[in-house]
Formats: sequence, C-alpha cells, structure tokens
Amino acid sequence: MKNQITASRVTKSASTLLLLTAVGFFLMFGWAEAKVVVRTSDTVSVSENQVIPGNFYGGGGTVSLAGLVEEDALLAGAKVVLNGQVNKNASFIGGDVSVNGDVNGDAFLVGGNVDVNGTIGSDLRVFGGQVVISKPVMGDLFVMAGTVHILSTASVAGDVLLYGGKAVIEGSVGGKIMGSVDDIRVDSKVDGGIDITTGKLTLGDKAEIAGGVNYVSNAKLIRSPKAVVEGDITRSDTVALSSQKSVYSTFFPLLILIFSTLTWFLLSRRTLQTITEAALRPNLKPILFGFLAVVVTPFAISILMASLIGTIVSVILLLSYILLMLLAFIAIPMVAGHLLLKLFTKTAGKPSLLSIVVGVVAILLLMVLKGLGVIVMFALMLMVMGAIIELLLVKQK
Repeated sequence: MKNQITASRVTKSASTLLLLTAVGFFLMFGWAEAKVVVRTSDTVSVSENQVIPGNFYGGGGTVSLAGLVEEDALLAGAKVVLNGQVNKNASFIGGDVSVNGDVNGDAFLVGGNVDVNGTIGSDLRVFGGQVVISKPVMGDLFVMAGTVHILSTASVAGDVLLYGGKAVIEGSVGGKIMGSVDDIRVDSKVDGGIDITTGKLTLGDKAEIAGGVNYVSNAKLIRSPKAVVEGDITRSDTVALSSQKSVYSTFFPLLILIFSTLTWFLLSRRTLQTITEAALRPNLKPILFGFLAVVVTPFAISILMASLIGTIVSVILLLSYILLMLLAFIAIPMVAGHLLLKLFTKTAGKPSLLSIVVGVVAILLLMVLKGLGVIVMFALMLMVMGAIIELLLVKQK
C-alpha cells in the first residue's frame, strides 16, 4: 500500500540521522515556484557548460556546482563547492563549504570551514567553525562562528552582526559592526560605527570609524595611533553574559532541527512524505496513538524495571521511545509547513522542500509565542508519533 512504511526503512533513516544531527543548520529563504532538479549520490557534479533553468537541490558526499542555476540552489554534503553561479538564493550545508562563484541573491552557509570567494548579491548568513570572506557582500552580513576573517579584498555594504570567538575585519563596512565576540580586531573603514560586546577590542592602523565606538568589555580599547574615530568612544563594564548565552541556546537547537529535517528529506524523501501525509489525514488516530505512547510508555517502563528480565525489556522500550520521539521531532517542520500549505493553498501537492521552509517560519513564530507555541509543538509531535505508530501497526497486519 502507498501509505505503508516498513520498520526497517524508519530504522535505517533514523540511524543515519543520529550520526548527522550533531552538526548544526538556519534562517532559510523563500523558494520561488519553479522547475526543480534533484540529484543525490556519493558525488554530485554540475559541469561548467550546464544550465539548470529552475531550482537545484543536490545532496551527497561531494557536491560540486560549476554551471549556472537560474533560480535557487540548496546543496548538502560533506564537501560543497560552488564554482559557477546562482542567479537567486543559495543555501549550502557541509563539512567544508567553498563559494568561489557568484550568488546574485541571499546566501545561507553552514559548515565546519566556510570560504566565500565569490560576490554575494544580497545578504549573507553564515554558521561555521572557521569562516573566511574575501569578496564583496552587497547586503548585510551575519556570522556565528569560532573564527571569522573578512579580508581586505572583501567589503560589506550593510551591517555586520557577529557572534563567536575571534573576528578580524580588514574589509570596509558600509553600516555598523554589532554583536558579541571574544576578541575582535577592526582594521578598515566603518561608516556606521561599532556597537559590540567583547573581551578584547583592537582598532588597527587602517581603522576609520565614521561613527562612534560603544563597547561592553572589562578590558580597555587597544587603539593604534593611526586609527581614526570620528564619534565618541564609550565603554561599559561587562555585567552578565546572559544575552550571548540566550542567542546560542535559541539558535543552535533550531539549526540542528532544520538540518536534520533536510538530511532526512535528501536521504529518504519517500519515508518523510509518507509520515507527513499519515499525520495530516483527517482522523484522530495519529493524535490518539501519540497521546497513548507519551502517557503509557513511561508508565510501562517504570513497571518493567521491577524485575531483572523486565529491566532488559524496559531498556529496549526506552531506547525505542527515545528514537520515536526524535523522529517525530525531526519531522515537525515538514508536517507544520505542509499543514499550513493545505490550509492556505488549494494545490499543496505532495510534501516538499517548500513545506519544510514554511514549517521553519512557523516554528520561528511559535518560539515567539512561548507558552502557546510549546503547546502547538507538543500537539504536532503527538500527531507525528501517532502516525509512525499507526504505519508500523498497519505493516504488521
């Protein structure tokens, strides 16, 4: 049956996801309605003379794009390389991400090592370990990373927002430099001033700050005699790091969730689509099964632990319970997004990457709602858990 799903397929997908969910992924862009080309393999390659007329989604061990993508590009792999051009928005996720070609729209990059050697036509958002930017960014720049280096050959037309360990800014900035960094050195022209929380702030020989410098730090500013600051310099002592911790605690779980959902979609799209469709069928079975699983399973585990044999069974049951909750949680973005598409559009079609994007936006809104958001997220998780259980039970019949 089309709506049936095997236990082995769920387990295989889950084991792969468990290995990959330690890596983080975030803020996505709107994907226009267009032709979609999807390629998944150990090695995915688009040659220099190839033109993809619509959106391009690629996933694998090594993903290389040397051609032209006329719409949006979403690439995920151990190594992701862009040597060609993306006419609209680009989202790249990988261990090593190299952008050597131009992206004419927004770019969203996640990786252990991220190198940006091509021009970004609008905003650039980066989450990574080590980040190097050597070409112009025509919009704003957001970076959350261990280290970030903006070379002198680069420039940022808008604001720069930084969160991380160490930052060196040698390229010009058209707006302000803001954020929270352990150690930052500015050695370039900054039109909008500096407003930052840091352990150490250094203004180098080439620093030209058109506005003021406001910084929160226990250490005094290190300023070269050649550095120019046209505005006032104001220092405040560090009182608490709660705001920085809040940013990390909010973003990283969300990034992990999004990346896990995208990984599941690329590795086993049919499985995720089947679970989503089952969760959204117009009946109460998914929520009922999910509610029973949440209430009955912990009670059964506590009873089984009373005996030696029962303890072994309870451990297996507990691991299965955790796996079920993990799978349900990872599927929430697609389920939430496809539910909204079905409510507000007449032709939602099958669950797709668009469903995940809409779901991510919905989750961001739910995070703002706090109490109500938690209730809605819990209800969605019950629906997905129930759908998985129902599909497994149908298979057993």
